[in-house]
Amino acid sequence: MTQHDNLMEQAKLGNIKAIGFLMNRFLKERALVATVDREERSLFVVLQGAEGVSHDKEPLLQELELWLRDMAIAQVQEALISLQSSDRAQTLWQEYIDLRVSLAVPPLPELPQEPVTDLEAVFGNDFGDDSPVEEVPASASPDLGSLPVPSIAVPGEEPVRYGLAEDFLAACPSFPMQILQGLLLSGVVILGVHTIHSL
Repeated sequence: MTQHDNLMEQAKLGNIKAIGFLMNRFLKERALVATVDREERSLFVVLQGAEGVSHDKEPLLQELELWLRDMAIAQVQEALISLQSSDRAQTLWQEYIDLRVSLAVPPLPELPQEPVTDLEAVFGNDFGDDSPVEEVPASASPDLGSLPVPSIAVPGEEPVRYGLAEDFLAACPSFPMQILQGLLLSGVVILGVHTIHSL
């Protein structure tokens, strides 16, 4: 087993010195130095860049996240990564990465190279019975004009006839009365219950 393989194995088991050494080797060409610490299931990575060198946050975070996922450090479920200024006077940004969430994307199904416009080629020619479709004459459909038109009788007024297409509430003048009766009945019931309890 080579020294590199031994370091990889130690890092995967959670050895903080091995993780720090391998991460710094990974970040060397990016002019960054990492200080790594661990507390239970969390890994804390503090990055410090060389003076005058700027680092794009998103690409750097993506690279570190892929590196951490590739390492698959035992028992580590999250990482808190921050970038400090070169003099360590201030934290420039800090980001949390949940390593429990998988980044794997299922493969897309293969699509045909050329669009298919022939439906029989896609679905086949099996539509059940091969007998021709029977035309239904217009005279065979029911005549809706012969349906009875409702007549609403209001006491003391002439009966009003409404067509089927009229507004429902206009065709039911007793609807507001039904609501009023329901409210009055509720009040009587509540008043009766209150009276019984006061006895």
